[in-house]
Formats: sequence, C-alpha cells, structure tokens
Amino acid sequence: MRQGVWNGIVQTPKTLSGLREVDVHPSLAAMLTAHVEGRQAGFLFQSHSGKPLSDSNIRSRSLHPILKAIGKEACGFHSFRRFRVTCLRRGRVPEDLIRFWIGHADKTMTDGYSKVKEDRSFRKVCAENVGLGFELPAQIPAQINEVAPNSPNCTQGELLTSAA
Repeated sequence: MRQGVWNGIVQTPKTLSGLREVDVHPSLAAMLTAHVEGRQAGFLFQSHSGKPLSDSNIRSRSLHPILKAIGKEACGFHSFRRFRVTCLRRGRVPEDLIRFWIGHADKTMTDGYSKVKEDRSFRKVCAENVGLGFELPAQIPAQINEVAPNSPNCTQGELLTSAA
C-alpha cells in the first residue's frame, strides 16, 4: 500500500503504518493478476478511463444489490476489514502481523521487538495457511450478472476482486 483514494483524490496513507505490503492467498493473487491483465500503471481497480472507482457507486450499484439478492444486510467496505481481521485471528496469525497487514500502529512496546513483519517468507506462509475465509468462484455466478451494473465504472471482475 503506497497510496489511496479518498473522495476521488489520490493521497498517501494517513500514517506510516499505512505504508505496507499486504500478503494475500495465492488464489487471490492469481485473480488479481488476471484482473490487471499485464497493466504496469494505474490503479488496481479503475474505470475504463483509468480514473479511481467511486466507493459510493460501487456500494449502491453493486455491493448493496448483490447483498440484497443473497439475503444479506447492506453494509459498507469496513465490513471486509472486520471479516478479514476475524479470519486472521481465527487462523492464529500473530497479532502484530495482523496489525501490519491492516495498517494499524504498534499496540505495545513488545511489537517493536518482533520482526515477523519483516520476514516475507513467514508472512506468505501465514497468508496461505489462514486462507481467505471463503471460496473464490471459478466463474462469475449468474446471479451477479443479474444485479451487477452495466456501467463502464464497475466491471464484474472489479466487483469480485474489490471485495477482497
């Protein structure tokens, strides 16, 4: 994580803890690689014109209709953070590694002595062992085709991978 977008404005993270690497499960990495399709520049999730996607558009046009179609309560993007932290804790990932991946500052002085966030191979093992907390679909389910917008600002691939 080197930059973010808030209200359409590109900016650096709020704190130094926000500048980080986020290790992901190999299946998610493969899906993101396919989504990028060899691009070397631009945002991971962007409109066809290369502009950042709007959180409110994704929520109202895609996320909320999909949640409604599967009988779930409408929620925002922080739900994904809560879900991920819960999965990581259930997977017994070290707490300081969770804070590193989520972008939170050290909780205790002891965290300063831990070097797990600098051990890339250990982080990758943790990311693979804990999994995603759900199964990625091999193909886009037909229900998504019914509720996903036919908007140039949000493709079905972006919709599926933005949740992760």
